[in-house]
Amino acid sequence: MSNACRGHVRAVSACRRVRHSSSLKCPYNIVGYKFRPSEEKLFLHYLLPRLNGEDYPKGVVPDCNLYGTKEPWEIWRDFHHSSPDDQEDIYVFTTLNKKTPNGSRFCRTVGAASTGVWKGED
Repeated sequence: MSNACRGHVRAVSACRRVRHSSSLKCPYNIVGYKFRPSEEKLFLHYLLPRLNGEDYPKGVVPDCNLYGTKEPWEIWRDFHHSSPDDQEDIYVFTTLNKKTPNGSRFCRTVGAASTGVWKGED
């Protein structure tokens, strides 16, 4: 793994299709600003409004397929630019994919060879 991937990827998961609203935009590229929301604020101000098709601040938490063919260090490289001062976390929306169409388990493999997995935090 690359040394550039020092921190964590915090994913806000959505298991159903959502409508995207585009009226709210927030300029979080302000020098000295660090995006460090609590889990409650992430849920109340980003995930819940997104799932309900309501307005939420755009450009702060981007979409990313964490379980696709990109390697973890590639995802880190692609999204870390939005918060370059923060060496620990990046925040993304992702969708969980079921292992089988009628199953209840989710596929958590990552990378082109599907040999890696994302670890959750307790």
